[in-house]
Amino acid sequence: MTAATKNVLLVGVERNTVERVVPLLNRREIDVLSAPPSRAVLNLLRDTPFDLLIVRYPLDQPGLEELLRQVRAPESFCHNAGVILVSDEARMEEAMRFEGAGVNRVMANRWTGAHLWQTLADLLHVAPRVGVRVLAHLDIELGREREEDVARSVNISASGVLLESPASIRPGTRVRMTFRLPQELRPVSGGGEVVRRSDPDREGVQGFAVRFLNLENDGARRVESWIARRVPAL
Repeated sequence: MTAATKNVLLVGVERNTVERVVPLLNRREIDVLSAPPSRAVLNLLRDTPFDLLIVRYPLDQPGLEELLRQVRAPESFCHNAGVILVSDEARMEEAMRFEGAGVNRVMANRWTGAHLWQTLADLLHVAPRVGVRVLAHLDIELGREREEDVARSVNISASGVLLESPASIRPGTRVRMTFRLPQELRPVSGGGEVVRRSDPDREGVQGFAVRFLNLENDGARRVESWIARRVPAL
């Protein structure tokens, strides 16, 4: 590993996922190390800085909570690393409870193509999202009440969208959104969750980022396909 490259550690990840993830990263000159689940992983993390960890869920050796404590310790070389859990569909909801508790994202082990790459790229900061300016109509859950709003997109990935808006919406707020991508006849609709407020100094806009939870009908596929036509081959 060299200081000039990004370094990724896979922990206990199943072979079929490794075979999809490693070529995507190697193609962009990102170093990848795959380790079996064992307590030796803790020693590796103690001595080696990684930019991203991709971890199988559930993880028995070491336990996931113990691994996260070591990664997020103030003195850890990996304190600021992204952490992705890879889960099968049946355990996605269970794995999602670790988001915001040391884990940045949870992805399904069947993800491929643009959706998979965008999730990796978002946390590695190695590729921009696709910039696009479209209006998004929002239905925002505020306790027992709902509020409607209109925001303008800044960029979009297969996993979510950055929206420009003067509204101050707390992370964790659920929204329902509808938007139409350029050159697409049908709108995309579905649910999402506000995951963070924007950083005006870094991103140049006031607003918030929304993670897609469930895009209706073939919405997720159409977003992935639209992005795939605008980014390098995956």
